[in-house]
Amino acid sequence: MKIVLINPPHTAIGSRVPDDHLPPLGLLALGGPLIDAGHEVRLVDAEFGPMPLAAAVQDAL
Repeated sequence: MKIVLINPPHTAIGSRVPDDHLPPLGLLALGGPLIDAGHEVRLVDAEFGPMPLAAAVQDAL
């Protein structure tokens, strides 16, 4: 099964760590077992940049 995990842009609150970007550890923790179970997993990290919502949706498709 193809699975896309999306970390959406948090434009309303901004980054909680100024000038730093932390990986979406929760999504990565979900992705590992999914990969181990044989699924094809992609992660779209729209918070990095931040990526506009329309671009995140296009990247996920």
